[in-house]
Amino acid sequence: MLLSPSRPLAPRCSVPWIAALALSTTACGGLDEDPISCMATGETKAAVVTYATFARVIDEDSLMAEGLNLDGAESERGGDTGCAKQDFTATDGRKGIDNQFGMLLPIIENYVGTENIDALLSAAIANGQLLLVLAVSGVDDPMNDECVEVRLGSGAGTPYLDTQGTYEQYQTFGFDSSETPVSHFTTGRIIDGVLEAGPAPATLPVRILDAAFELKLLNAHLRMDVTHDPVGDGIRLEGYAAGGVDVEQFRGIIKELNIGDDVINTVTPIVGTLADLGPDEEGRCQHVSAALRLKTTEAFLLED
Repeated sequence: MLLSPSRPLAPRCSVPWIAALALSTTACGGLDEDPISCMATGETKAAVVTYATFARVIDEDSLMAEGLNLDGAESERGGDTGCAKQDFTATDGRKGIDNQFGMLLPIIENYVGTENIDALLSAAIANGQLLLVLAVSGVDDPMNDECVEVRLGSGAGTPYLDTQGTYEQYQTFGFDSSETPVSHFTTGRIIDGVLEAGPAPATLPVRILDAAFELKLLNAHLRMDVTHDPVGDGIRLEGYAAGGVDVEQFRGIIKELNIGDDVINTVTPIVGTLADLGPDEEGRCQHVSAALRLKTTEAFLLED
């Protein structure tokens, strides 16, 4: 769908440090894959992110965690895949969940607090600093379609909130590609109301106070439940954006954040020990798996 904007558009890209970490962990893995498009035809359905939080390790003892299987393996501790890191199982029974960042999250929360992380992300979304737009193109059937394409990127626009402080439905947003290209998943599908897309390379902008990064990310995956609104004909999405982040890049980001030397000195050495994706020629993994859990609401997309 394509509607003219009813409100002026303005780029939004600055985010607080914890939201920057969120963006930095959502789409970098071990394979440099850019699949050929499935040549999707049909409508474009847009959605805007209204909620984001880190995917967590739910129970370390029972090896249960949120996230996605990024490498197609079901790795075991000491095994031959995943650089011998233990994979997890999702609450819905999916195996091989890669989410090593989830092991690091409690350490970070010991310093900044669980509620502070979620509050910072929520505030950034509400005020438009963390404005992310998804567009699913080539949709013939919003619940079952073997070939769709997905774009994910910084949004352009001003979000309007209802009296409950949440995004109003069917606002119009564009993509802000002035500094960073929009990530493009060319081989997606919707099966029984579940959208899956990837792997694909992705680039996401991060603006942290006076620091600026352009993250070049690989092997990004999406898996999101689709809810179709029969009245407005839009879609809501809820699920995961997952991938990995390069160890050295992750360390560099942490060192430049204004989060205190105690956090930096604690977290930085641990990052490399969690790497489970992207093995180099000597078999040493270079990326840490992670995921964001996202919720969206229906939107209209203003194409360039």
